[in-house]
Amino acid sequence: METDLSAKAEAKKNEGNVEFKKGNYRDAIQHYSEAIDIEPSAPILSNRAASYIALKEYTKAIDDAKRAIHMDEKFAKA
Repeated sequence: METDLSAKAEAKKNEGNVEFKKGNYRDAIQHYSEAIDIEPSAPILSNRAASYIALKEYTKAIDDAKRAIHMDEKFAKA
């Protein structure tokens, strides 16, 4: 079951990545948020933070970056 959740979270993250690359940051945030709801991870939080930065929503970006660092102190992208 856990692997199934990981796969679903990864799929949502990938959908977010596609939207991010298109410049559709709000859509990317939606996909990343869905992935976080399924299975939070530092990389997904970091991706959502990058989307918030692109939208100049810096407080939300900082919150996600801090959460990512808390989850994985060695995750350099956060």
